Amino acid sequence: MIAGSQRSSGAPSTRKILVAEDNAALQQILAQQFAHLDVSATIVGNGAEAVAALARESFALVFMDCHMPELDGFAATRAIRDARRRPACTCDHRDDGQRVQGRPRSMSGDRDG
Repeated sequence: MIAGSQRSSGAPSTRKILVAEDNAALQQILAQQFAHLDVSATIVGNGAEAVAALARESFALVFMDCHMPELDGFAATRAIRDARRRPACTCDHRDDGQRVQGRPRSMSGDRDG
């Protein structure tokens, strides 16, 4: 997991996002890009870590890779949405516009449209 980025002033950004991506090179690129934009990014390596991160804190936006080990982006998104629907959920997540986004990846066998 890569911790949140800092603003050039040293103060953490108030815009927090969560990125679930298993590719270490892409994690580094995304961390640098979000730091450049003064966006605090928490980057995790799989869907299970994303679900756990969302149980601990709120994020303005979630970017989710679709194909990851342990728990893929589709299953993680379902788990996150199911947790938000449960009335006994202790997490502080409201349906206030926060969305889970998938990043499609071309798979062998995919047909060109």
